[in-house]
Amino acid sequence: MSVLFQHVGKKIRFYRKARNLTQEQLAEIIPLDQSHLVRIEKGTVNITLETIEKISAALKIQPGQLFETDRSNKDANREDLEKIQILLFDKSREDIKRVSSILKEIFLIKKNSE
Repeated sequence: MSVLFQHVGKKIRFYRKARNLTQEQLAEIIPLDQSHLVRIEKGTVNITLETIEKISAALKIQPGQLFETDRSNKDANREDLEKIQILLFDKSREDIKRVSSILKEIFLIKKNSE
């Protein structure tokens, strides 16, 4: 199959795992046959736009995120940043501000201890 199908499949697997979902759980949410989801994640089957839309909605991401590629080695930490984004996705503005304050304090403590 195409490199694009494989790339999209890897992205689906990444976001599914970031959401702590099994293939079975995601397949139930969509709904989609689990064996078909396995083939999608492996990149061995053509995926329709409708299926991309359903998977994206279930993973609470934008469909375009499944097509994004890392543009340079500077994006090595991109997966970790995407995991953080997923954790904060449905949180309130107040909660996000709290997390931001905590991170600032952590970095300040780290800087002062160096």
